[in-house]
Amino acid sequence: APIWSMTMDEVLAEIAEQGLIDDPSTAISLAADGLCTDARKISGAEFYWWDLDNLKDGSLEETSYKSLKSDGIIDIYGSGNIISCVHNGPFALLLDYYEGDARALEQAFKAIGQAE
Repeated sequence: APIWSMTMDEVLAEIAEQGLIDDPSTAISLAADGLCTDARKISGAEFYWWDLDNLKDGSLEETSYKSLKSDGIIDIYGSGNIISCVHNGPFALLLDYYEGDARALEQAFKAIGQAE
């Protein structure tokens, strides 16, 4: 599916076009080291992306992605603080603080970059 080659900017732009988040240029970059390659917060929703081609074996980033992929959860920095995310390719979405219709955003996120 095309999601595997999309950038964070492309994913955010598609969701913004649907009116589900604010202008992507207003996104706040979040700390990502040890969690993922890129993390941004916009309209209360948090988006995560992993550069799967450059993950180091045994790294916290790899552990986080594998946990997301297999269980739908991420143990933040291995601290025992667990978040449950929506997964789509190398991306994840945390809806806990989203300021809009979480179900609509989840459905839109899952549909992005999927083969027609």
